Amino acid sequence: MNKDQIKGKAKVMAGNVEEQAGYWTDDKKVEAKGIVLQVEGKTQKAWGDMKDALDKASERITAQKESAPARIKKSNRKTA
Repeated sequence: MNKDQIKGKAKVMAGNVEEQAGYWTDDKKVEAKGIVLQVEGKTQKAWGDMKDALDKASERITAQKESAPARIKKSNRKTA
C-alpha cells in the first residue's frame, strides 16, 4: 500500500463525514464539499492503485528476465 492509497482512503472517509454533517444540518454547501472530497479521495486512491499495479508488474517482468537464461539453457539440451 502506498501513500496515495492511504491518503485517498482518508479523504473518502473525511468526505463521508462532511457529507453526513451537511445532510444532518441541512447545509447543502457542506454536503457538496463532502461529495467533492470523496471524489478527490477515490481519484487519489485509484492513482495509488495504478502505481501499485505497475510496480508489481515491473517486479514480475524483472523476475522473468532474471530467470530467462536458466530456462533457455534447459530447453537447448539435446536428448539422447
